[in-house]
Amino acid sequence: MATKNITFDADVENLNKIPRELIRESAAWFVSNQMKIMLTSFAKSINIQESRSGSLLEKPFKRKLIKSEKQFQYLIWYIHRNPVHHKINSYYANYRHSSYQSFLSNKPSSLCREEVIEAFQGKENFLNYHKRGLSDWEDMRALNLED
Repeated sequence: MATKNITFDADVENLNKIPRELIRESAAWFVSNQMKIMLTSFAKSINIQESRSGSLLEKPFKRKLIKSEKQFQYLIWYIHRNPVHHKINSYYANYRHSSYQSFLSNKPSSLCREEVIEAFQGKENFLNYHKRGLSDWEDMRALNLED
């Protein structure tokens, strides 16, 4: 069976005329929709595996626009500290599913390591920010990422 090569010519000049807001909204919709498909598939497979039915996840997936560097820093901290907060692991830096160690590593990674470390103004500040205790959890909720 012969394989057909499918090609298309893009009119680059007209692509540049697409409003940036439309591109952002389309990209946001695409990512959100792909997450919805993935999470729905995951829930269905677990329900089949466990012979159960109904909702698997507590809350529906939501996107949240990060509007400041302070929110971004908190979000990174929140993600890394979440296993400790929910008593899955006793120390955030040792949690094997965390990206925390990857941000400190020099090994190749698909993470935007430089951008994240830069948001903390360097590795030392990244490390110090993460040393905040869980007592800071409530204070940092003021950054309004969980609603």
